[in-house]
Amino acid sequence: MSFRIGRRRFVSAPERSCNQVLSTIVVGALLLGVPIYYGYIEYQGASLSEAISEGSRHLVRLPPITPASSTDVGGHPAVPAGSLVYLTSQVVDTQPILQDADFDIQFPASLRLRRQTEYCQWQESWVDREERNSEGETYTTREYYYTLGWVDHRINSMFFNQPFAHQNPNFDPYPSFEDTVASAALGPYTLSGELAQMARPLRPIIEYEREEIARFRTSPAVQQNGFSYANDGYFYHSYERSTSERLFRAMGTFLEGSLLDFQIGDLFSRCNAGDIRIRYEVMPVNQGVSVIGRLANSNGRIDIYRTSRGYPLGMVHEGFDVTPEAIFDREMSDQRWTIIFARLALVPWVLIAGHIADYPFASIQMRLLGSASVVSVVITSISWLTWGSWLRLVLVLASAGALGWSYQTNERLLGDRPRARPSQRRRSPSPAGKPARD
Repeated sequence: MSFRIGRRRFVSAPERSCNQVLSTIVVGALLLGVPIYYGYIEYQGASLSEAISEGSRHLVRLPPITPASSTDVGGHPAVPAGSLVYLTSQVVDTQPILQDADFDIQFPASLRLRRQTEYCQWQESWVDREERNSEGETYTTREYYYTLGWVDHRINSMFFNQPFAHQNPNFDPYPSFEDTVASAALGPYTLSGELAQMARPLRPIIEYEREEIARFRTSPAVQQNGFSYANDGYFYHSYERSTSERLFRAMGTFLEGSLLDFQIGDLFSRCNAGDIRIRYEVMPVNQGVSVIGRLANSNGRIDIYRTSRGYPLGMVHEGFDVTPEAIFDREMSDQRWTIIFARLALVPWVLIAGHIADYPFASIQMRLLGSASVVSVVITSISWLTWGSWLRLVLVLASAGALGWSYQTNERLLGDRPRARPSQRRRSPSPAGKPARD
């Protein structure tokens, strides 16, 4: 990653006012967005937990599919259509084979494919500082910083403070995309394309066969855009500016005063703005798959199951003989980490919201009410994800009682001490021997 220091400029009073308005809007959006995000994540976690609990009660285990097992679906007449079933299979036939025609690369024995495109781009940031001049007047300066590195999206550099010195070319011949097989045969059963989209995990490909690289060298990506392979799983393109682009950029850097702006960070750049690298991730089926889904009909088609509340339940994991309990635990594990992150994000939100809502009387109230709010929310969340309905209700009521008790305690504490008014100012102590002025 390359780092450069940009220019410093004065921030005018109207611009400061505009920045304050924008900051207020951003803070307001965060204050509103965090609890909404938190509620959504908790709802998703509770819905998944409830769906897994219901699915565990109704799950029907089908006999495993091996190369030596029978291919007759009619051998299992006891499983009615519409049932939630678990199937593990060593036999997986993916037709047609996933491929990327732009690079002429095929991915046999894969359920899902992702082409991940990354771009070498300049990113701009800045820091505002309050300073004083010789006359004691306060003014604001803004200093810009630029970093060059790999990101998964293109960045518009047109509105940078120095757009010509840190220009991101508008070049994107092969953006990221995902593809999934239309269906896959698991012995006598058929995995639907909709359920195949749930396949996980996706693993990056770090090595290709010689035949695949030979085909790639005659692909449109090489012939039309000059991509190359560097033996690390990535396909690279080094961006080269045309003569007209060089002239236009030189004129622009001259006008913005950055034509001769060379910095030591330019010597440590690992990529140039406009470079592209691409790698592929797939869900392989060489070791078999384990599936949880709905047996749609007597022909053995398996698709996504809908719970009594309409929650879509469909899981496809890599590996033969992965138990349903292990599959459910993997799904819940990912959701738990998402919930933990949401809860951690809620802690500073409660403190900041309490400070803003009760400023400047928040010193005691913010500590007690904020801590009680966090504890109440966490206890309530755990109850929704762990215990039964009656115990959930008890914990929710207990949390609400703790919150109300904290509020009453704060009111009593605040009522026992004099409250300062925002208009009142602290008076500095008078020097010894001199009376304080009114």
